[in-house]
Amino acid sequence: MDIEEFISARNKEKEWARMNGFNEGDPNKNGEFALVKILSEFSDVFIDIGSNNGIFIDEWNKHAKNEKSNIFVFEPNPYLQEILHKKIVRGKVFQIALSSQKGISDFNLYDSDNTTSSLLDRDDMMPHFTANVRKIKIETDLLDNYLKLIESNLDRAIFIKIDVEGLELEVIKGSAQVLSHLPNIFLMFEYSKAWHIGNYSLKETFHILDKLNFKIFRITPLGIEELRFYSPEMDGPDYCNYFAVKGENPLQNNTQKLLPSITHNFNKLYLFS
Repeated sequence: MDIEEFISARNKEKEWARMNGFNEGDPNKNGEFALVKILSEFSDVFIDIGSNNGIFIDEWNKHAKNEKSNIFVFEPNPYLQEILHKKIVRGKVFQIALSSQKGISDFNLYDSDNTTSSLLDRDDMMPHFTANVRKIKIETDLLDNYLKLIESNLDRAIFIKIDVEGLELEVIKGSAQVLSHLPNIFLMFEYSKAWHIGNYSLKETFHILDKLNFKIFRITPLGIEELRFYSPEMDGPDYCNYFAVKGENPLQNNTQKLLPSITHNFNKLYLFS
């Protein structure tokens, strides 16, 4: 194999992974923003858990047609509060990390890349990266404690996005009342190698959501692929984003938004139009 063949093979390998929803962190390319664009039309409330600098808020504001829709933001990093407050017209920013426990915890701030800041000690990172970590004390809470606030602003559906660097399952556990009580919910969450630090699994996550009557999908650049079963390779090292829906699903019922398609050796794939 010469160098051109090697490069071609590696590029094909990367493209295969990306088209199946793996290892593409850019929401403009991996399907996340496409999903936000569609679902903003059907949702009254957007909850951004782990907002960082608010790029998903920007996307929501760009497409949301309901002028009365509310955005509730949960971001513990104190250095991002000012920029987040400026992006909210209706709603509120909470300087809180959501989890399954209410209290005070250490939060790891990585100044060289604040997107990796987390409640977890990221020992998967290289020492030169973690050497610059700063630990600060932050408040933690459960989304369930905000159920009344959510209900008071909700007429149709709620869209919840979770990106908390490995503790997504803890947030879901702390949202049990919200996820069981509200009838129409869109839930988007990130899976990454950080899950392995806390010994969290997609299997447990899928089982929790299944018991709460959610349908589960993998997000891809082309659309969302329905997942009827869990398989162990899903808990591998590859970054991926997942989507779960409870109640009425406009993605399956509105063919102007998504076109259902069944392909050989594939689950049902709903294509972004």
